[in-house]
Amino acid sequence: MFDGVSLFNTAHPLSKSQSGTTVSNRPASEVDVSIAGLDAARVNLVTQYAANGVERLQNDPRLLVINPSQYRVAAQCVKGDWERATADRNKNIIPEYGFEIVEWAYFTKSGSTGTNNAWFVVDQTHSLMKIMRQEFRMLSDTDIKTASYIFVADQRFDVGATDFRGTYGSVGI
Repeated sequence: MFDGVSLFNTAHPLSKSQSGTTVSNRPASEVDVSIAGLDAARVNLVTQYAANGVERLQNDPRLLVINPSQYRVAAQCVKGDWERATADRNKNIIPEYGFEIVEWAYFTKSGSTGTNNAWFVVDQTHSLMKIMRQEFRMLSDTDIKTASYIFVADQRFDVGATDFRGTYGSVGI
């Protein structure tokens, strides 16, 4: 990325020209998937500044990406009518935000307890990308000594991000 720090960081420079002003796209203290965490994610995404440091992006959250082991808690937060883990009957407003849950098994051993509890939110406009460096190709040949066919296939791609804006995440507790 242009700023030289990790994708989820508390010290992203606002822009190349305003490197003294930093912004965050993760909580100051890591949190698990929760109503409070998702609310903080939405507020952060809606209030992120554009690269010019003047305009607000005002994006709406779109995807909540979690490890499959966290699906039950995420579904309670994103789809439940009431706030979870409380005796109060407080209405859960997180469903109004429109999160779609995406289970991603590649979140492994995250957080201080290593319980696969990392999560992140992606909004409508983000800079995450997958780059196809070489399309799938397959070559074949015959080996006359063993009377067999040999098949070789390869493909090259890369993943990354060009900007932190449009994302918010936590490695969990």
